[in-house]
Amino acid sequence: MNFVEEIKNHAFAKYSAPFWQCYLYLYLVFLIPLCFNLIAAINVLQYIHVMLDSSII
Repeated sequence: MNFVEEIKNHAFAKYSAPFWQCYLYLYLVFLIPLCFNLIAAINVLQYIHVMLDSSII
């Protein structure tokens, strides 16, 4: 049990920095543009919804 925990701690200490850099890179490259795209899509849907409501009335 202690041996396994020691291996896990060593592996975490060894690989934590590259993994965090990779997650940060993925966050910057994919998630931030995805958030902006979602915000733009929500704005477009609200605009279409308002246009449909005004055309129905």
